[in-house]
Amino acid sequence: MAGEKLGNGGELYGIQKDILSSKEKLFSLVPVITISGLPGTGKTKIVEELSEVLSMDSMKVGDWVRQWLKEERGEDVLGYAQRSPEDDKIVDRRTAVKIKNSILGNKKIIIEAQLGGWICKNVLNDGQFKKNGKPLAFTIYLKGNKEIRHKRVWKREHKKNPSLTLEKVTEETTKREIEDPKAWALAHPQLTNNSPHSENCVDDLGKPVYDLVVDTSDLSVKGVLACILGTMLERGLLQRNLPLPPRNLAA
Repeated sequence: MAGEKLGNGGELYGIQKDILSSKEKLFSLVPVITISGLPGTGKTKIVEELSEVLSMDSMKVGDWVRQWLKEERGEDVLGYAQRSPEDDKIVDRRTAVKIKNSILGNKKIIIEAQLGGWICKNVLNDGQFKKNGKPLAFTIYLKGNKEIRHKRVWKREHKKNPSLTLEKVTEETTKREIEDPKAWALAHPQLTNNSPHSENCVDDLGKPVYDLVVDTSDLSVKGVLACILGTMLERGLLQRNLPLPPRNLAA
């Protein structure tokens, strides 16, 4: 069911929480997985862990943007509010090309991007993919309590800058959460009042962008992974390879 929501682990977590401790190999049957969400929901960590568990490459669009701006303009990290709509369009076109090429070449990848799910669903609306008949991507949105998210961001940034206060991080993160959707709407008018920061975001055909929404507020990384893998398994998007039993050499 598209847009299924899981909070506090959900029923699937109870069923599949042992999936990470087993020795079986897990393989994604979809070439593209996207992970989006507000700051502090654990996107980066989840991408890293999911990439390892599923033996998939990963791409963090934010890292590429920072590298691109530094190489092209000699500028360090810029927020969305400091970039032009044309800059955002360049980034989003590159993301769309990466998704399209991954599907066509069956080169499996996990993409962390705020617009990743929205871009992916619109790529899939292309006629060449609509006729495929099988799932080609799985789009995930991570959400969480604002105070918990901002405290996570502060803990992460405080390690780099011990003088940084929770109040300052809350102020800056809140501003970013307000400004980002405005910038996206300038680059893509169809995102006006249709923010990818909302779990109810829709693609250009009015269909839900996210296949799964997970509230990470009270979940550990393992809990979030179990929700994702359990859901994919239930929907037939994962292949499980159980380890072979030991051979009885005496037989």
